[in-house]
Amino acid sequence: MNLQESIRRILREIEEDRIQIRLGRSAERHFGTVQNIIIQVDNEDITGQDGEPGLGKMNIVIKDGEIIVGDIFIPEKYRRQGIATQVYQKISDHFGLPIVNSKTKGFNQTIEGGYMWKDREKFEPRNLQESIRRILREELEDFNSETPYIYDNPKLVQMIEKVIEPSSFICSYVTSAIKMLEGDKIKVYGFSVMENPDAEYFVEDYGDDSDEGHHFVVMNDRYIIDPWVYDNIGRSVFDLENKEDKDIIRYIYGDVNKWTDITNRVYNFKLLFPKTYQELIDFYKNI
Repeated sequence: MNLQESIRRILREIEEDRIQIRLGRSAERHFGTVQNIIIQVDNEDITGQDGEPGLGKMNIVIKDGEIIVGDIFIPEKYRRQGIATQVYQKISDHFGLPIVNSKTKGFNQTIEGGYMWKDREKFEPRNLQESIRRILREELEDFNSETPYIYDNPKLVQMIEKVIEPSSFICSYVTSAIKMLEGDKIKVYGFSVMENPDAEYFVEDYGDDSDEGHHFVVMNDRYIIDPWVYDNIGRSVFDLENKEDKDIIRYIYGDVNKWTDITNRVYNFKLLFPKTYQELIDFYKNI
């Protein structure tokens, strides 16, 4: 799963959460701030603030950096579904304050209300921003280390070209650079244009009787990575398992049966470019 898919998943889960809260009226009292809470389930209000028929009610008291639930009544059809527990947590998250057991503060409490506190002393606010940062950090690490799509970043393509200068930006040097960065996940393949006439991209450029060839890499036996074609094609990465990439892969790389595995013959990039290879490594780690 790439980063964009992960972000969509997180947003979808938030949007699909069937239980939501919003704030009603509030009032200052000598014992604290009384805040009405409107609970919504499946986009319908199940509590209100004006005693509406058929709706329940919920009020909280905020005082001295704590929240106490003053009263809560959830309509019968929504009980025993764990709704109250989720609502308490959402309220704590929203205000960034703990919700404490009202009984410990001298308030009356129903038997049903007491079940809420059977296995806990309070609801602590979750640091949602930090949780999101952690999720995105993990996804970014996976995005950088386990998937190939950073090679569609023009800045990385430009850096590969930069560290190869003043030598020519030839495909064998590019494959060597990627092999250095990705290690054993990479296999290097090559083909002759003359022997692979289905590679129309190169036939159009060199002619079908050309003795020119092309080298490229495949990551994890799935992703073709080829920054050498980026300037003309607008991308470096092609997914062998994606039906939408089938035609363009055939157009550029022709018949897969004409590919030769040359991994064991690839150049050592560090030996080729001893003065600049570290710059590429550092850029790759921090991109």
